Amino acid sequence: MSVDDLCGFTSDLSIPSHTIFLGGKNNNDTVFIEWNPYTYWSNGIKDYIIQMRDNSGAMQTIDQISGNKIRLS
Repeated sequence: MSVDDLCGFTSDLSIPSHTIFLGGKNNNDTVFIEWNPYTYWSNGIKDYIIQMRDNSGAMQTIDQISGNKIRLS
């Protein structure tokens, strides 16, 4: 099965996807973040890499976790 775009190009169908909604709160300088997990890969998700932009604008890895919740102190 395939699809045609508005320019007339044909491509194969891709797997379904959805937006990942990220929510968080700060409680006495402890940050809690949580998101809805991605569910469309048949083997699931091995882990998520949590990154944050530092003051110089570079991305820094904070943690690598298998769940969809993290507490940052």
